[in-house]
Amino acid sequence: MSEDIQAPPVITIKTPRLVLTTLQMSDLDEVMPLITDFEIMKWTSRPPVQDLDQGRTWLSARALGSPVFNFAIRELSPSTHEVLPHIVGILGAVDIATCGYIIASSYAGKGYASEALRAFIPAYFEHVPPASESGTGHDILDAFTDTTNFASHRVLEKCGFVKCETLENEFENWHFGTRDTIVWRYSRPGSTLEGLRNGSMTGARDDGDFVPPVQ
Repeated sequence: MSEDIQAPPVITIKTPRLVLTTLQMSDLDEVMPLITDFEIMKWTSRPPVQDLDQGRTWLSARALGSPVFNFAIRELSPSTHEVLPHIVGILGAVDIATCGYIIASSYAGKGYASEALRAFIPAYFEHVPPASESGTGHDILDAFTDTTNFASHRVLEKCGFVKCETLENEFENWHFGTRDTIVWRYSRPGSTLEGLRNGSMTGARDDGDFVPPVQ
């Protein structure tokens, strides 16, 4: 197996109610209920998967290779604090510079997305080196949402993301068609978006090639 398709090291992050564990190919059966759900996938770039082969392809793009930094979200038992088996969401960064999440429909409204994202942010900046003049590293974490995805707007605002701009007709959604996209950004702790902007936003995405991954 080449380096590009190796599974990354397993990392575990705990919050009061959740455990985030590096997403793995062995999670496929638990991931399938999420990525076959229309209500979850309607905000993403691709329609719900139709079978295990499509699911395996979807998961491999997020669980294998050096650029990925994605986590399965599971609950902690409130009585025993043991990890419950079912995956209730997925959160992370497919291409390092951009984060996104999906939460199972039956667990929406519990605050799990905000709780998981708050825990993910410091882990992300610990995992990714600071931006350098050579073009490596990142000091900005981006998120992209549909302009009408108000639930995700609230999640990002709660977690400290700043609404930076709205891009018109920028994203082709498989269900809604051509959509406007809001760009959200979070700066590395110890820096500010204004300061990074004055320094040409080193580490921010500037290629215009993105897929809004936030549910």
